[in-house]
Amino acid sequence: MKVPFHQFNPKKFSFRKDPVLVLDNFWTEREMEIFREAMTHSTWTGLRDMPAVSKAFPDSGNWLKAEIGPRERQLFLDKMSLPCIMEYVVSFPNIRQRHVNFNFYSYG
Repeated sequence: MKVPFHQFNPKKFSFRKDPVLVLDNFWTEREMEIFREAMTHSTWTGLRDMPAVSKAFPDSGNWLKAEIGPRERQLFLDKMSLPCIMEYVVSFPNIRQRHVNFNFYSYG
């Protein structure tokens, strides 16, 4: 499914029926501004500075990674708290523990 975010009904959507979801205009200008500003204050680590990851992805350039701060993490979680995502994640049997990690990535 491909739809503008303002037209999307997360209560009716199911990843079981449509495994691909593209939400156009998902972020507002203000939200993008917040993330861009946060990225300028983040500590970035290059792929070549992470030997184990670099070995696992040998031909992927030298992208950079930085952790998302608490304010931006909460903004991201609030925006991503869609019922269709939660229902899909909890629908897998025998999952004992879930871990979510949020990072900025820069490819250049």
